Amino acid sequence: MQRVYLIVTGLLVLLALFGSCRRDDDFITDNTADLRFSEDTVLFDTVFTTVGSTTEWLKVYNRFNKPIQIASISLANGNSSNFRINVDGVSGRVFSDIEIPAEDSIFIFVEVTVDPNGGTTPLIITDNLVFETNGNVQEIELVAWGQDAYFYPNVLFGDEQVYQLPSDKPNVFYGLAIIDSNSRLIIPEGTQLHFHKGAGIVAGRASTLEVNGTAANPVVFQGDRLEEEWQDVPGQWGVIFGGAPRGGIWLTATSRDHVINHAVIKNSDIGIQVDSVGSLSSPTLTMESVTVINNSGVGLLAQGSWVEAKNCVFANAGNYVVALNIGGVKYLFEHCTFANYWRFGSRNTGMLLLNNFFKIRDDVFIRDLNNTVFSNCIIEGSASEELETQNDAAGAFDYFFDRCILRTEKATTNANRFADIIRNPGTQVFADPLEGDFRLYVNSPAVDEGKLINVLLDIEGNTRDGQPDLGAYEFIP
Repeated sequence: MQRVYLIVTGLLVLLALFGSCRRDDDFITDNTADLRFSEDTVLFDTVFTTVGSTTEWLKVYNRFNKPIQIASISLANGNSSNFRINVDGVSGRVFSDIEIPAEDSIFIFVEVTVDPNGGTTPLIITDNLVFETNGNVQEIELVAWGQDAYFYPNVLFGDEQVYQLPSDKPNVFYGLAIIDSNSRLIIPEGTQLHFHKGAGIVAGRASTLEVNGTAANPVVFQGDRLEEEWQDVPGQWGVIFGGAPRGGIWLTATSRDHVINHAVIKNSDIGIQVDSVGSLSSPTLTMESVTVINNSGVGLLAQGSWVEAKNCVFANAGNYVVALNIGGVKYLFEHCTFANYWRFGSRNTGMLLLNNFFKIRDDVFIRDLNNTVFSNCIIEGSASEELETQNDAAGAFDYFFDRCILRTEKATTNANRFADIIRNPGTQVFADPLEGDFRLYVNSPAVDEGKLINVLLDIEGNTRDGQPDLGAYEFIP
């Protein structure tokens, strides 16, 4: 037994000696040996001031067949740096004696916070990530674009007042922006609105939203993630009520007389939800030259309301780009483009829904669908059936497609429903629909197929000729 003990002890001593002498002898000590990096610059797209960024990363490689020891990794600006780094799971600003095994690598993660400067133009924050190995110094540049902004938690626009958002720098919302008590919120041309997850605009009791964009300076509603990879990610923002999405812009049942002109509403759960019926003398919502795009649920959800839209694009939604649900007083769409080429998963619905009832448990409640007209429109997408109708014969179901391209398997011979329809065109309609370009293709069947109505300019401000094109865009050779 004693002999076994002595053998084991001896082996342990030898292993300890071997391990202790291997390290220093095996490391590369040549000062010409350098590291390799996955990037030469770590770049952050625009980051709002005071708000931490997303995390970017850098990979550091040892290409040699022996381990290498980095004497130090540090930020050139030290503790005053706006950047923060994490080296293989440990946060800090200075790291010493970091080992990389032979032909191996490590990750370095980088974040940044930009200090406000009170300005309206973007600012640039820079620093350098400094690596010292065997006396050899290498640097990776860190660059972040920063943008000052107006920040809002939950905010109430009420007390029968008229409010106007500033447009000189972005408006960032971290909660609900509620318009209430007979008040009006005006959003001037060029305003940029950004919303955090769960944030959005709610038009409450007797309130009005007025969006006054122009063709040259549209108003943009989007999420608060500005990195390039987030530019087209759906479902980033929108009001959640009762556990369900209610719209990035939710116009509730007692609001009225809303106007949205020249705006882009993108990347929400539901772009716009219109629950109000409005007065019988005017629409609940009037839209002109508005793009509602890339929403995870529905683009425009109108329920028992009155909506009029001209030169609008409703595109790319996980379900419907437009749902006219639970009937309605009146719906008018002139020179509008409806397009759905959803690429974030499967889609089990058409792009356009018409409905005149709702159910509560086993009870069916009829809501008439009245005066619903689509004129000089395009309804085209990737599904074989893009027109979905749900009607109860006990209620009115009044709709009419006049001079439209229509992707449907339904018959379009009923003159009370359809007139001059181009059904399932066999040629390309849009310039590049998979990339979200819904201008007309050079040989599009929509060119010169419209009739003259009082919509003289297209969504970009181009003049329509005497033989107008279908959809929101006039083809410009």
